[in-house]
Amino acid sequence: MPGAEKGTRRPIRGCGDVVAETRNGGAGRTTPPPGIPSSENCASLLVVTVLYRCSPEASASVRTLARALSRIDDGSISVLVYDNSSVPWAGVLPNRWQYLHDAANGGILAAYSRALAMARGSSCWLLLLDQDSELSEDFLVVLKREIADAALHWEIAAIVPVVKDGRAIISPRRVFPGWTVPIPGPGPGRGEITAINSGAAIRVSELKRLGGFNSAFWLDYQDYWLFHALAQGGGRVLVSRNVLHHRLSVLDYPGSVSVTRYANILDAEMRFVNGYRPWLERPVLLLRLACRLFRQRRSATLSAFAPLTRTALLTQVNILVRGRR
Repeated sequence: MPGAEKGTRRPIRGCGDVVAETRNGGAGRTTPPPGIPSSENCASLLVVTVLYRCSPEASASVRTLARALSRIDDGSISVLVYDNSSVPWAGVLPNRWQYLHDAANGGILAAYSRALAMARGSSCWLLLLDQDSELSEDFLVVLKREIADAALHWEIAAIVPVVKDGRAIISPRRVFPGWTVPIPGPGPGRGEITAINSGAAIRVSELKRLGGFNSAFWLDYQDYWLFHALAQGGGRVLVSRNVLHHRLSVLDYPGSVSVTRYANILDAEMRFVNGYRPWLERPVLLLRLACRLFRQRRSATLSAFAPLTRTALLTQVNILVRGRR
């Protein structure tokens, strides 16, 4: 995932502020929120692809996105390639593609926030892509059709594909207290649905209503927070007919996950569960950390991660003790 080595913690946004914002305009909305683009732009789409230590030529997302764009020539889709690598790319992109280099490595937060600023007033939907997703040739054709179908259904806040890593479905998933289950097929999701960032198309007006992306999650768990906030506001998720193949780096553990990256994942996991999920999930997180620590201590390849997990486990114990006082 872009910006994987940066370990700076970001200040958490107050969950009360977010919940207060997201309870307005619940399910069943039939009229557009104020401030959206004019009706002729409501099928317009801005795609943002985030790179880290990867050139556009080497990115599976960029290559397959270019192929998918060749199927659509109506000028309704623009692309932002946001590069968090230390050295800028010197190549040239096609028309309606824009390249931005961020040597400061602001992670996905900086990339998504910049894309949202560009989309306001010009695009109705924002499509998020990591660098290693593989889009089918008809991905955008299918998505544009589903966007058109959602034009009068303002309760649909996001359209997400079924995402597979190999044969395993990793997204989307139905959320229950303390656990999730995969959703294998297309159609409107019921209850709270979560999904990974890559491949998700989000209605720009919904992102504006939320006040943008959450600065507490600069790299990891931004997707968990986003779909939780959309659900809190009554927004529904449409599971697309598209299937996206994606290599989820955090599953390659410890292969492509450094100790620094793992520390960021732990921090984001605890911020999300303790700041936004029901209290019942806090002891579930404690159990999850305990099981993880047990596995890490028994494995030579995972032992370097054990001290971080132990610290997180003790912190979670303190959180639970304070919560019961």
